[in-house]
Amino acid sequence: MKLLGSLLLLLLIIPVLVSGCGFTSDEPEVEYIQKTGVVKERSESNTRILVESEKKEELYWFIISEEEFRAIETGDNVIVTYNRYQAWMTQDPPSEELKV
Repeated sequence: MKLLGSLLLLLLIIPVLVSGCGFTSDEPEVEYIQKTGVVKERSESNTRILVESEKKEELYWFIISEEEFRAIETGDNVIVTYNRYQAWMTQDPPSEELKV
């Protein structure tokens, strides 16, 4: 009988312990943004490209892989997908929050 009582107690305690162990995510979902633009400039020193938005109202620097950098030339049309954090990290110089 003690064993049955212990098992019932464990069944009541385990869900409480599990719910507080970080199995649920309180982090907000990452919002991805896609921009279309033209490569205006390339920075050979750190594989960055300066992209002018399609509407010609914004310029953003994006850090890309060396493989992507070799494939992209000035004047190319590009579609860049990024999240708000990446945009803040790669924009040069940092400015106000992005308009979506």
